[in-house]
Amino acid sequence: MVNPIAEFTTKLASRSQVWPCALWDHVWTKTYPVSEMGFGEFLSVSHPDLIAGAYRELLKAGATALVTNTFGANRLGMEEYGRADLVQEVNVESGRLALSVALEVPDEDRPLVLGSLGPTFEVRRRNGASDDNFANLRDVYLEQGRALWSAGVRMFHVESCDDPQKAMIALDALSTLERETGISPVRIITAKLQSDGVMPFGASLTAFWALVQPYRPQAFGVVGLSEHLEAAISSLVEAVDVPLVAMAETRTLNGWSEPPEVLSNRLAHIALEYGVSITGVGIDSSPRFIACLKEALR
Repeated sequence: MVNPIAEFTTKLASRSQVWPCALWDHVWTKTYPVSEMGFGEFLSVSHPDLIAGAYRELLKAGATALVTNTFGANRLGMEEYGRADLVQEVNVESGRLALSVALEVPDEDRPLVLGSLGPTFEVRRRNGASDDNFANLRDVYLEQGRALWSAGVRMFHVESCDDPQKAMIALDALSTLERETGISPVRIITAKLQSDGVMPFGASLTAFWALVQPYRPQAFGVVGLSEHLEAAISSLVEAVDVPLVAMAETRTLNGWSEPPEVLSNRLAHIALEYGVSITGVGIDSSPRFIACLKEALR
């Protein structure tokens, strides 16, 4: 069995990494009812060919990783649609789907497959309560992690974290998974930036890194609008001792935040200036953006 961390390290050393983030497309909301889609994650079960096709388009554009369609596929998120009973099925099928498409690619070019663990936004919406009132959050992440693991996923992206405490809980769940299986999973963490360049709850990025560093992540970085990424990455260069990640939010409520070519050139500059190992796209991973970024990095 290939060691997941060794595989991850080898891939990072062999080529520039261009990753999609959470797999989700705004067009789908106009095409499929909520019963078939949820927040997008149900489509792995209701329309697997659609998701497989989206993966193939991303790979054709130059993506070097596939992310499971599970950003919100945790119990708290799926309760919003009355389908918490589908957590196991959705995560297993999403993991198998990503892995099966990855296997279509020859070994030397095969993409990494990352299990997406989202930030459980639903926790903060409930009766205005804080996350501290939900002692089961660790079990929520562990349930999702176990399902993805059973599908064969060995690398996890704790994506777009809005709260350091929740990131630590997710990482603790992955540590439990490591103890249960005897295999160390890959852990990638990205923090969600606010407009002022810090996290939504006011934590600094370096403070966030200090909290998660004991969990031995294999990469750490940020997701945010391009105008905030450079300052954020520059603040991490001296503090972080693992590969850096810079993910650009490609869309706002009004459409593209900037044309893909402009965003790609900004990201390529950041990657070269600060030695960023992994660049990519926030939610709504467009093949066009991936292709532009791949070209800019050349």
